[in-house]
Amino acid sequence: MLAMYRIIPQDNYAEENVPLGASRGFLRFCIFDMRISKKKLRDVWQYLGFVPVAVVLVVCVASVTFPPRIICTRIKGLSAQQMRFCEKNPAAMESITDGYHLGVDECKYQFRKRRWNCTSLGSKHTFSSHAVPGTKESAFTHAIISAGIAHAVTLACTKGNYSNCGCDLSLKGVRSSDGSWIWGGCSVNINRGIEVADAFLDGQDTSQSDIALMNKHNNRLGGQVMRNNLVRECKCHGTTSFCTVQTCWYRLPPFRALGHRLHEIYSRNTVKVKRADVGTPSLVYKDDKYTKPKHDGTEAVYLIDSPNYCERNLTKGILGTKGRTCIKDISDQRADVCDVMCCGRGYDTRIVNRSWKCNCKFYWCCYVRCKSCSEKAVLHNCK
Repeated sequence: MLAMYRIIPQDNYAEENVPLGASRGFLRFCIFDMRISKKKLRDVWQYLGFVPVAVVLVVCVASVTFPPRIICTRIKGLSAQQMRFCEKNPAAMESITDGYHLGVDECKYQFRKRRWNCTSLGSKHTFSSHAVPGTKESAFTHAIISAGIAHAVTLACTKGNYSNCGCDLSLKGVRSSDGSWIWGGCSVNINRGIEVADAFLDGQDTSQSDIALMNKHNNRLGGQVMRNNLVRECKCHGTTSFCTVQTCWYRLPPFRALGHRLHEIYSRNTVKVKRADVGTPSLVYKDDKYTKPKHDGTEAVYLIDSPNYCERNLTKGILGTKGRTCIKDISDQRADVCDVMCCGRGYDTRIVNRSWKCNCKFYWCCYVRCKSCSEKAVLHNCK
């Protein structure tokens, strides 16, 4: 028996200075399926902490209202400050969760051939552990997850999912320096996306510890890289073959492009820092106590050297490389060469048969006929 459940914010405030997607303190829970049993409905409500006195089934069950806290307490891995953020911005949590998973998936893609490959991120539940705190890998995860959340929230704003967050019209009507085009259309509201990402992620650690300062720097890096890589898109207006007037707007870059840029920063421009000896809590370069790291989206920062990630250490979230697939070609400089991936422990070799559908043809009407192709493949797995 199928049923569709939705958490629907009540009418949002339209005034300014209202939290993103904020409702009047309550959410409305509706069930769109007349076939659902009363017992199932009660089970859902009881899971959310609400026990109805009576159940009346209609196309949409007349609203049951309850504080956002009931929803927020069901989200695992939130700190106390993030819980308060959730209660103030309940409707934003869907985009934040989507952005978190977007960042984790991109992390797994970028590190798929390295000893540490992001598999520990979110392994227990959403918003659970990052990489080993203080390391270069931790710097990357904070930056990519921050970029993912900012990307998802910005996209939701542009689509009009929130009543108090839409297109960025601040540049509308402004001409380019050479007068060849004019700002118009619907530019993405990147400022709002970055603001939400920073507010949510900074709530993971409200202290002024060295780790907290490092994480906040790398959280800002993710948003700044996205800002630096916005794509200007333009449209011509006028008679055919003539571009009499050209209007332009900003759109988000593909998230894969942001992943590549952040991975490049990780590989080439992640700098070691330490806590400043004097003044307000801040970070300075390890070898230059007077210079602070750059905040222009070009530098990630870390505090401690990374472990080799060879051996399993679940306390630190390290899964080790035992069983990982590697390549045998010693002339290859990639990180997944067996000698590197297996940390000198050696590897096992096996031959497997791979098969797949191939040479498919469509026949009218209406079916597809495919041949079966196969090949033998040699796989190497770390001992």
